[in-house]
Amino acid sequence: MSDDERQAANDVEVGYYYLRDKNYAAAESRLREALELTPDSAAALVGLAQAQQKLGQRDAARQNYEAYLKLKPNGADAEKVKKALAQLK
Repeated sequence: MSDDERQAANDVEVGYYYLRDKNYAAAESRLREALELTPDSAAALVGLAQAQQKLGQRDAARQNYEAYLKLKPNGADAEKVKKALAQLK
C-alpha cells in the first residue's frame, strides 16, 4: 500500500466518523481529500455523496452517486445508492 493509499484510507475512516457524528461539512472535506488521492475509492464516493446530500448539494451528490454506480454497478452499496439517487431526482 502506497503512502497515498494509506492516507486516503485514513481520510475515509475519519470522513465516516464525521458522517456518523452528523458533522457533514467535515465529512465532505475529508472524503474529498480521499478521492483526490484515490479517485476510484468506492467508499469515498458513497460517503462524499451522503455528506453532500445532507448539506443540500443535490447535484454534487447525484454526480458522486452516479460515479459510484459506474465504478461498482453491483457493489455492496449499489441498492442503497440507487435509492438515494431516486430521492434526488
